Amino acid sequence: MVEAKVAKSAPAKAEVKDDVKVKKVRSKSAKRPFARLYAKAIFTGYKRGLRNQHENTSLLQIEGCTTKEDAWFYVGKKCAFVYKGKRYQASAGNKAKKSK
Repeated sequence: MVEAKVAKSAPAKAEVKDDVKVKKVRSKSAKRPFARLYAKAIFTGYKRGLRNQHENTSLLQIEGCTTKEDAWFYVGKKCAFVYKGKRYQASAGNKAKKSK
């Protein structure tokens, strides 16, 4: 009787291995590189002829933009002049030195 139980239990273990679902372990996907939503540029001047300049059209040298086809993407887009403002420092009594 003991032998019959051992014989029956061995195939049962094999069946359990077949029925077990193997879970796929998700590997961490490679992180996408950081994508800026803006492009740095240098203000080079205004649109101008030999004698007249037109202040309503600015000329910018955009970082990473080398061809005319690349430049057409930026035509008509808005731009922002970003600068560092004054840093204010608290001073006791002397109100003349409010900013550095």
